[in-house]
Order: sequence, then structure tokens, then C-alpha cells
Amino acid sequence: MTDTATSARPRTAQWRILGLLLALAFAVTGFVATPASADKAPRTLQGTWRLTVTVYAPTGPAVTDPVFVFHADHTLNATGPIDETGQPAYRATGFWTNAKDGDIAFYITHPGRADGAILGTVQAIHLGKLKGDKFSTKANAFVHQEEGAPLLGPITVTSEGAKLSDAS
Repeated sequence: MTDTATSARPRTAQWRILGLLLALAFAVTGFVATPASADKAPRTLQGTWRLTVTVYAPTGPAVTDPVFVFHADHTLNATGPIDETGQPAYRATGFWTNAKDGDIAFYITHPGRADGAILGTVQAIHLGKLKGDKFSTKANAFVHQEEGAPLLGPITVTSEGAKLSDAS
């Protein structure tokens, strides 16, 4: 004679265990998928960015707001702030790279400014972090002055970038 009370128990226990496993699977999947889906931020510098650059010169900090364009081929172009004649204070070129974890690096060079604020060719290497549509960097810049003049630097430079568009 079969005891229906004891044969029903294993089935009830099986359903409970199955329910618990499904609940656990949904919970784990939900927690794993949330960070990946929440991180929809761009993980590349490619595009057009407005920067706030602070140059810590010996005479005191100077702030400028150039526009940088980071191209798909890892080159970059930048235009300095517009002067009173409607022209950029300088035009810059360089190269860039970034890692999947948001680490970024770029090299930039530009001639001195037409207004004489910078005499010589500026070269800098920026290292920083990309977070969504913003980034920040710290750099050491050097200025190669006219032939025979001493090299200026290192000059500390910081930048904060905000993405304007994906267009490059």
C-alpha cells in the first residue's frame, strides 16, 4: 500500500527547489545584466569635444577652451579659442588612443600663438580617463623655442572634455 502523503512530499520539494533555482537564476542574471546595460556610455574618444584646458605656467594658470576632433584613424585636430580677428589662436595636430577600461592618451603639438602668448612649438602628452561623454587628463608640456633658446618645461596641463558630437 502506497502512502500518498509521503509520495506527494518529494514532488512538492522538487517544485520548491525548482522555483528557488529559477528565482536565483533570474536574480543573478538581473544583477549581471544591469551593469552592462547601464554602461551605454561611449568608450572611445572618436568625435568632437570641447575642452577646458588649464596650463600651469610659471606666471600663473591660464585657461583656454579649444575644440578637439578625434578621428577614426587615431589622428586628432584641434582649434584654439577664437581671437578678436575671428581666427583660432592656434591649430593643433596629434594622435590618440584609448583602452576599453576608459584609459586614454593623446599627443598634441601646435605652433606658438599669433598673439605672442606662446613663443615656440608646444608638445604635450595627455593621460587620463574617459567616463561616458566626459574625460579628464593631466599632461606634461614642453615648448621648443627658437633655435638656441632653452627648452621650456615640463609645464603641467590639465584638461576636462565634454563630447559635442560623434562626428569626426
